[in-house]
Amino acid sequence: MRGSLKLGRIAGIMVEIHYTWVFVFALVTYLLANGMSELVASPVLAWAVAVVTSLAFFGAVLAHELAHSLVANSYGEFVERITLFAFGGVAHLNDEPPSGAAELWIALAGPGMSLALAGVFGGGVILLKLGPPSLEVVHFAFLYLAVINLILALFNMTPAYPLDGGRVLRAIIWIATGRFDRATRVAARIGQAFAWVLMGYGMLLTLRGPGAVFNGLWMVAIGWMLSSGARGSLQRLAIESALSGVTVEQIMTTAPASAGADWSLQRLVYEVILPQRTREVPITWGGQTLGVVNANAVQRVPQANWPVMSVTQVMEPLNPRRLLSPDAPATEALKVAGGGLGPGYVVDAYGALLGIVTEQDLLHAIQIGAWRQQGMAQEARIGRAGGPPGYVYPVPPATPTAPQAFPEQAAYDDGAASHSAPPAVGGGQSD
Repeated sequence: MRGSLKLGRIAGIMVEIHYTWVFVFALVTYLLANGMSELVASPVLAWAVAVVTSLAFFGAVLAHELAHSLVANSYGEFVERITLFAFGGVAHLNDEPPSGAAELWIALAGPGMSLALAGVFGGGVILLKLGPPSLEVVHFAFLYLAVINLILALFNMTPAYPLDGGRVLRAIIWIATGRFDRATRVAARIGQAFAWVLMGYGMLLTLRGPGAVFNGLWMVAIGWMLSSGARGSLQRLAIESALSGVTVEQIMTTAPASAGADWSLQRLVYEVILPQRTREVPITWGGQTLGVVNANAVQRVPQANWPVMSVTQVMEPLNPRRLLSPDAPATEALKVAGGGLGPGYVVDAYGALLGIVTEQDLLHAIQIGAWRQQGMAQEARIGRAGGPPGYVYPVPPATPTAPQAFPEQAAYDDGAASHSAPPAVGGGQSD
C-alpha cells in the first residue's frame, strides 16, 4: 500500500504500517484509557496500560495475518508482505491458491489463530479474577483482548466473500464442483449482498442519534470495503476469462525499443527515451537481456556526464518475475504488468529479448477477448433461436478503449471487524 512504513520481516514476510493505522491506534488507545481511568487512580497508569493493550490488539491482528501468510507460503511463495491499516491488516497474495483444499486451509488459519488468542486471553481473565483487586485494570485489558479476538474470529467466519468465511465457502464449492470460476461467482455475490445489508444497517444506525453516528459510519465503511473486494474478485475473474487460451506471444509488442550495454546515457536519452517517450529501457548485450534503465535514474545524473557515462552504470537488475516465456498464458503477464511490477519482458530460453507486454497490450487483449466472448454468446443465442446456419458474430476492430485501472492483487484483509480483499487482478489473501 502507498503511504506505508516498513517495520521489518517476520519469517521472510515484510510487515508494513499504513499511515491510517496511526489514527485508529490513537482512537482505540483513547477509548481504552477512558475506561481504565475508572479502575485506577493514576491517569498515567491508565494510559500506559491502554497503550500496551492497543499494541496487543494490533499484534493479534498481525498474528491473524501471519497465520494466513505462513499457511499460504507452505504452498509456494504467495505472500511477501503484510500491511496494518485502519481496518486491521491485509496479507498481499501474489496469486490465487492452487486448489480448493489450499484455499480452505489458508482461510481457516486466520480465524483459528484468533480463536486460540481468545482462549489464551480468556484463560488470563480467569486467573486474574482470582488475584488481588490491584490487578483489576489488567483483568479489564485481558477481557478486552479475549472478546475482541473472539469477535474477529466470528465476524471473519461470516460466509460472505472476501471474509474468511466466504473464502471457506468458495473453497467448499470449488472442491465439490471443480470449478474455481463458479465458486468465485457464488461466494462473491453472497459477499456483495452481505456488504449491502451491512451498509444499510449502518445508515439506519446513524439515524438513531449522535451517539450512534460513529458506529454506523464505521459499518458503512466496512461494508463498502467488502463490496469492493467482492466486486474486484468478479472483475479479475472476467479479465482472466477474457484472456483464457491466449499466450504471451499473442499479445506482446514485438521489437521493443532497447539499448546496447555499450551505449552512453546521452545516446540512450536522445535515441530511445525521448523519441519513444518511454520511461524504462531494457539493456541487451550479446543476445542477453542484462537489466533495465529507468528515466528517473538518468535524471539523477548531471547532464554534463551523460556523454561519458555508460548505461550499465545506472542499470538496474531485472526482477525475475518480470521475465516471461512466449508460450506462457497471458494471465502470467497480467500478474506482472497488471500487478504493478511494470512491463513484462518476453525472452526466449537463452535470455534474448523477444517482446514486451505493457498495460496497453493487456487492455487491448482483454477487450478483444471480451468481444470474442460476446460473439460466442450471441452465436449461441441465435443458434438456439433458429438463426441462419453458419452465422458468425462480427468481432469489432482491435481498438483498445481508454486505459482503466487494474484491480489490485487479491488479498486477505482482516480489520478490527472486517476481512476484505481489495479489487484483484493482477489481491489472496486477507486479507
